[in-house]
Amino acid sequence: AGRGGPERRGGACQLSPHRIARRQSARSEGAAPQEFHLEQRLRQGRQAPFPVRLDGVWYDLASWKRKHPAGSHFVEYYEGRDATEAIHAFHSRRARRLLDVLPRLGARAAEEMERAVPPVSEVTHNFRRLRERLEAEGWWERDLWQEATWLCIWALLFLGGVALAHVPGWGAALALPPLTLAAVQGAWLGHDYTHGADDFCKSMRLFAPLAIGISPTWWSDKHNNHHALTNQMGADLDISMPPLYLWAPHPEDDSPMRQTQHYWFFLGCMSVFFSWRLRSLAGAAEGVIR
Repeated sequence: AGRGGPERRGGACQLSPHRIARRQSARSEGAAPQEFHLEQRLRQGRQAPFPVRLDGVWYDLASWKRKHPAGSHFVEYYEGRDATEAIHAFHSRRARRLLDVLPRLGARAAEEMERAVPPVSEVTHNFRRLRERLEAEGWWERDLWQEATWLCIWALLFLGGVALAHVPGWGAALALPPLTLAAVQGAWLGHDYTHGADDFCKSMRLFAPLAIGISPTWWSDKHNNHHALTNQMGADLDISMPPLYLWAPHPEDDSPMRQTQHYWFFLGCMSVFFSWRLRSLAGAAEGVIR
C-alpha cells in the first residue's frame, strides 16, 4: 500500500500506522475526521477504508455507504466514530439484522482504530444495557390505543377550530386557539411518525404533509442529524438557525441585531412554521427536478 493508504490482506482492510497517526493529529487539532479523509482519498485516487464502529465491531463501509437508503451523507458523519446509538435509534430490528452481512475491518485495522478513538464511557455502556433491557421488556412495542388517542385529540382540535372559524363576525377568532394547538399536535405527531422505523410509522408517513404541510423527506434530512449528532456544531442543523438562534460571535463581528435578539426572538418563533413550509416546498421541488 502507498504511504498513508489502506493495505488489503485477504480481502480485509488494514489502516497503516501513518494514517492512524494522521487521524489522531487531526482529532487533537479539532479537525473534522470526514474532511481529512475526503481530502486523502482525492490525493490517493483510490478508495480508502471507511471505518465505523457498531456494537463494538469495526466495519468498513467504503462501498456500502452509497447503498444506504437514506443517503450516504448520514453515514459520512461517523467515519472513524461509534454509531451504535444511531443504528439502534433509526433502524428497525429487521434492518439491524443486516449488520451481519456488512464488510468488517481486519483484526489489525480494528485494533488500530480502537487505539485511535476514545473508549466507550461507562455511562454509555449503562445506557446501552438499559436500552436492551427496555426493548426486551416490550417497551418498544407500539400501543395502538395510545396512538388512536393522540390522533383523536388532533382531529378534535382541528375540526373544532374549523367549525369555530365559520362563526359569524368576531366569533371566528375563537378558532385561533384550537387551530394553533392542532398545528402543534400535528407537528409532533408528524415528527414521531417521520422518525419511527416500524411499519406503523411507515404507513403514517404522509400524515405530516397532509396535516401541517411539511415534507417528511425534507424533515428527515434536516432533523435526523439533530437526533444522531445532537448539539454538535457543524452537524446539527437544528442549532444552526440564524438569525433566530446563533452562537454569540466574536465582539468584533457582533451586530446590533444579534445583541438585541432577546427582545424580538418571539417574532422569529412565529415564523418558524411558515419557514418550514417554504423549505418543504423547495425540497419537494428539488426532488422532482432530480
